[in-house]
Amino acid sequence: MRRDVPPTKSLGGVAAAMFDIQILRGVDLRKEPNALILTVSLGAAMLPTAGTLVFDHTSLEARAALGGGITLGGTTTILLNLFFQTLTIARRSKTSMGPPRGRG
Repeated sequence: MRRDVPPTKSLGGVAAAMFDIQILRGVDLRKEPNALILTVSLGAAMLPTAGTLVFDHTSLEARAALGGGITLGGTTTILLNLFFQTLTIARRSKTSMGPPRGRG
């Protein structure tokens, strides 16, 4: 192996990080759900690399689907976004209904 060429995994990680930073420029991290989504997703993305013992006890299918940092981080981001959007919609519909009416 040549020592003057960086490993492809490193290049992929750097490219993904640079792409993500460009996307994050448009995100308002002062809003609590956005900051929470970012921190949890970054933590999940680092889990396959930092916490390899977690994936040693999972099935091959789960390891294939969630064993990569980009896949796990992306999946976490999507699920958290759906959760917060659903929560926001539920809160809006509850407040738009107004107080309950009594039987007259």
